[in-house]
Amino acid sequence: MPATLTQVNLLLQPILLFIALLRLNVPESAVALYQRVLKILIALQIIVGVFQLPGRLASGNSEDVHGTFPGNAEQFAAFILIGVFYTIAVLRLNPTYRVRHAAIVVAILVLIVSVDNKASWMGMAISVALILSTQGYLRSQMMRALVTVLMLGLVGTFLAIISSKTSTTLYKIEKLYDVVSGGGIMSLGKVKSYADVARSWAESPHMAIVGAGAGNMYSRSSRQFFNRPGLEQQLYRNPGQLSTSSEPEFRASDSIGGAISRTTKPAYYLRFFSERDSIVAVGSAQVDGPFSPYSGLLGETGILGTSLYLSIYFHVLMRMWSWTPHLQEDADILPLHLSALGMLIYLLVNSVYGPFIETTRY
Repeated sequence: MPATLTQVNLLLQPILLFIALLRLNVPESAVALYQRVLKILIALQIIVGVFQLPGRLASGNSEDVHGTFPGNAEQFAAFILIGVFYTIAVLRLNPTYRVRHAAIVVAILVLIVSVDNKASWMGMAISVALILSTQGYLRSQMMRALVTVLMLGLVGTFLAIISSKTSTTLYKIEKLYDVVSGGGIMSLGKVKSYADVARSWAESPHMAIVGAGAGNMYSRSSRQFFNRPGLEQQLYRNPGQLSTSSEPEFRASDSIGGAISRTTKPAYYLRFFSERDSIVAVGSAQVDGPFSPYSGLLGETGILGTSLYLSIYFHVLMRMWSWTPHLQEDADILPLHLSALGMLIYLLVNSVYGPFIETTRY
């Protein structure tokens, strides 16, 4: 029951906050104040991140660039990404200072890439490309030049990280290729999670509709509540290959006032693991971990629950997308609108790998 209540709480908090915000009467003065505060906070995080960058390059630890988000470099990268969307809107409204705005965007993207989280890079690329497409920039000569500069900056930063041996990117890609080419794609963490969901549906057909119950299968709560000694050895054939960043996957959480506490009871998803049927780790926390919001929703709430829950996010996404053409000249709203739209896209994409939909503090 604690795991069930915790997972329901994790899923509902963003929705309840969204409803509460819609019910509030927000005056224009508050919107203007919020924009000023947001710009100050983003600038602060960028400045702090720039000062932390030399330490990251010296140590090889991407967590050394986290702004004022200690231990949460990925969430720092996501927060400053808001600055990219905001700057794109400002550039649309006032193209006079396009060189300055382009430099700001490049600086932010360099910091994001320095965090060395490939899953978030995919979310960044897709969300930035879609936001740019809403503004028609990719069709203009100026924007093609800007994109070229950004790509050169990203590639240069990536090569610098590789050459200084502060990233294991090539090793992880090679290991992933070896597993896939050897016919072991079904033993990859994320792939196995969806295969196990399908197996649970086949064993108990009603679970295809309503799932196995919240907190039981591949959600954030099932990851942290059913945490017991030796779990890594049971889930992985080669636990020694796990990256250090995988360690939090098997740590009890103190979130939501300590509602998640460790138990020695076996998790429901463990019935799909055996000595021969386990995960082959490639050293990437995002690839190796079977837990994600989408596999968790499908496994725990079935097609019905997943459709109902995600329909809220996609409804908001479609509504915001449809409003974008009508806000192109609104200097008060467009920067906030593109920031929110871009982050929603990033959230939905990044949740394929990370627990962003279930990370309520984020």
